[in-house]
Amino acid sequence: MLIKYLKKKEEILIKPNRIFCLTSNYKEHIKEMGKEKDTASIFIKPLSALIQIEEGKTEKIPKPKFGKLLHHEVEIVLLFLKDEIGYGVGLDLTLRDLQKEFKEKGKPWFLAKGFDFSAPISTFHSIKDEKNLKIFLYVNDEKRQEGSFKEMILKPREIIKFISNYIPLKEGDIIFTGTPSGIGELKIGDFAESYLYEKDKKITSFRVKIF
Repeated sequence: MLIKYLKKKEEILIKPNRIFCLTSNYKEHIKEMGKEKDTASIFIKPLSALIQIEEGKTEKIPKPKFGKLLHHEVEIVLLFLKDEIGYGVGLDLTLRDLQKEFKEKGKPWFLAKGFDFSAPISTFHSIKDEKNLKIFLYVNDEKRQEGSFKEMILKPREIIKFISNYIPLKEGDIIFTGTPSGIGELKIGDFAESYLYEKDKKITSFRVKIF
């Protein structure tokens, strides 16, 4: 599998390496998860979770049969390259009922986050000014989530530094940077559309249908 990165008008294909995900990076999301304060931590998803969806296309994603409550978490996603960063948007799909159960038992919640196709992403793009990035998620044409660079606790380059303190990053590594508030359920038949904007200009988007 290769993933697409658009550097201006040049299309570059990159082999994905690893998928890192950051927790607790928006204050309002921390509150909606029932906490006043929290610190960021890192978890991983397997490459089998990854699916890149081209602009204007819809991909069908199956709801896992071993969980009941499928939640959406829209996120700015980074592509780590040797001399630059690619920017995209992605969904961290989560089986919330399983995650809650595993947390209560003090067990790892990999199964709640690491199932097949749980990390759909857009095409990656080069960005002039990351400070103007915004993300949106619509479910069946209703806005569910909205977030921006300005609301992030750790900014993209700080996230890279944070992860690199523990694990040296390599070209092709993909980083989900955390979700803003507004997480909610996706049901069978729902359409979820994820958008990345720079100021008022749409950079990329994709749509999934849950079945």
